[in-house]
Amino acid sequence: MNRKPLYTYLAFAFIPIWILWILCIWILRLPNAVLVTSAGMWCPALALFLTDRIHHLHFPWKDVLKPKIKGNGRSYAFAWFMPVVLALAGMILYFVIFRNQFDAEFEYLNQQIAAMGQPLTPTTVILITLLQVLTYAPLINCLLAVGEELGWRGFLYPELRKSFSPLKAHLITALIWSLWHLPINMAGHNYGIQYPGYPFIGILAMFMFCLSIGILMSLLYEKTGSVWVCAILHGAVNAAASFPIIFQKLSYMSGAYTVLGPALNGMIAGLPALVLALILLKKGNKS
Repeated sequence: MNRKPLYTYLAFAFIPIWILWILCIWILRLPNAVLVTSAGMWCPALALFLTDRIHHLHFPWKDVLKPKIKGNGRSYAFAWFMPVVLALAGMILYFVIFRNQFDAEFEYLNQQIAAMGQPLTPTTVILITLLQVLTYAPLINCLLAVGEELGWRGFLYPELRKSFSPLKAHLITALIWSLWHLPINMAGHNYGIQYPGYPFIGILAMFMFCLSIGILMSLLYEKTGSVWVCAILHGAVNAAASFPIIFQKLSYMSGAYTVLGPALNGMIAGLPALVLALILLKKGNKS
């Protein structure tokens, strides 16, 4: 296996966006880095484009970017709705363990409603939010997520499969994908900076999250041959991941517990996703 394209891709995927993130978030300390963070989601696609041109890979852009919905309806339905199921399952598991963190009074939601000045109830806000997560949010989010999935699922994972078993390829892909997020995660993007063992426990939590979601997306890519189904799942995960937080007491929304949950990327709340991914991976290896 010629690994020069892989090394070139990783250099282009990591170096430019790490420089941008470190400059804007760590050095300049921009108050709102959402645009900078979002811009990074297209860096893997740009890295693939440059690698393709430099090494003449003849990457099948048209084929990979075809939605291929016909015959893959179940895969798209899985990608669209399963993240909500996993987020809710992780939330239930988390609050069973940490019952004292569940906010039956919806203090956080009531504060948000008061700030909006709208005559809404917490139940109404929860239903509206859930409706958004189940309908248009995955589609909107996938327009950014497809930039990542072209690189991670369209190139990196298939390239690693040329030399490694499915499990090893998934582990390496998850490690690379999680470390790619390192500058923004160390700045508190996912877990804050107040949890015990910062930043190492957060790095482990992000690896577990990337492994579980990455396995699901790679399996969908292998089944459909399209990165759009991966982008839908990625977008649905981004939409559903933080939904459980609205049920958490305000006093626990930052600090020691954030790395555990109740968001889907927490180490405890993410266990249902990891279990499902490993089951499907084992099932796929037997077929």
